[in-house]
Amino acid sequence: MPKLGRVAVGFVLLHLLAVGLSLGLGGQRRTDELAYYGGSPGNYDIFLTDAERGLSVNLTRNPGEDSRPAWSPDGEQMVFYAHRERRTDLYVMDAHGRQVRRLAETGVASAVPAWSPDGAWIAFGNDHIQTLGLYRIRPDGQDQQRLVDFRVVSIHWSPDSQFILFTADCDNNCDLFVIRADGRDLRRLTRNGVVDAYPDWSPDGRQIAFMSTRDRFYEIYIIDLDCDETPLGGCAGRRLTQNRDFDGFPDWSPDGRWLVFSSDRDGSPDIYTVNADCDVVVGNCGVERLIIHPGSDASPIWSPEGRWVAFIAGFEVYVIGTDDRQIRHLSRHVLRDQLIVWRPG
Repeated sequence: MPKLGRVAVGFVLLHLLAVGLSLGLGGQRRTDELAYYGGSPGNYDIFLTDAERGLSVNLTRNPGEDSRPAWSPDGEQMVFYAHRERRTDLYVMDAHGRQVRRLAETGVASAVPAWSPDGAWIAFGNDHIQTLGLYRIRPDGQDQQRLVDFRVVSIHWSPDSQFILFTADCDNNCDLFVIRADGRDLRRLTRNGVVDAYPDWSPDGRQIAFMSTRDRFYEIYIIDLDCDETPLGGCAGRRLTQNRDFDGFPDWSPDGRWLVFSSDRDGSPDIYTVNADCDVVVGNCGVERLIIHPGSDASPIWSPEGRWVAFIAGFEVYVIGTDDRQIRHLSRHVLRDQLIVWRPG
C-alpha cells in the first residue's frame, strides 16, 4: 500500500470524522445534529455538530464565505450560499460536505434559503436590483421561477409545502406575506407600520407565531393562516407575552404546545417558554424561564424531537436539555445574527 503524506492523511481523517459524525459513529445517523456557520470575517465555514457529544466537523473548508445553510427534508443534503469562483451563489452539497454544485446564480448571499418539506422545491431570495425577488427552483437546478419581484428577508415553507411565508417590506418596518407555492394568491398578513418579523409556522400549518412592536414593545403574537385581512393592521393577532422590554425570536415546539423565545424581562436576555394556546389579554400564559445564563441568549430553536433547545449567546452556540435543563457549550466564533438549523430526524 502506498504511503500517504500528512496532508492526505489529514483529509482522510476529516472525511472519516464527517462520515462518523453524520452516522453517529455507529452506522446509523443521529437525530441530534445541528448546522451553523462561523469562523473569521471573509472566511466563514459551515459546521455540523453533535449536540450530545459536542463533536464538530467543518463541512466546507472553503477560503471564501460559506453561510446560511438549510437542510433537505431527509437530512441528506444542504443548500447554502458560498463565495467561489470570485462570486457568491447558491450551492448544494451532501451531508458530508461532498458533491458540491452550484444550484443558482445569485451574485450575493440573501435570505436563508428554504427546502420544501416534500423535497420538491428550494425557495431563495435574490437581492440584485435587476433580479430582485423570491424564487423557487428544483433541487436539480431546473424550473427556476420568480414568485415576487421585491426583496425578502426570511423564507419559511408551510408544513404541507403548499405555501411560502416570508418577511419583506423592511425599509421602514417589516411585514409578513404568504403566497402559494406556485406563485398564486399573494397576501399581506400584516400592514400596521411597525415591525412584524421572525415568523414560525405551527406544526399543523394553521397558525403563525411572530414578534411584533404593534403594542410599542416587542411581544410574541400568533395569527391564523386563513385570517381575514383588514385595511389597517392586517390580520388580528393573539398576544402571548406582555413585557415592557423585549420578547422575540419565537420557535414552535414539535408537539405544538409551546413556544420558546428570547426575553430580557428579568434584566438579562434569557430563554423562556410560553403556552401556545393562551391569550395574555384573557389570562396567564404560563411564561417560564428555561435557563439562567450569562450573556445575551437569542435565536432559540427546538430540536426535531423536542429533546434540545439550541441558542446563540454572543458568538457561541449552546444547547439545553428540555428535561434536565443542563446547558452544553458547543462552539465559539460563530456569526451571532443567524439561525441554527437542526438536521431533520
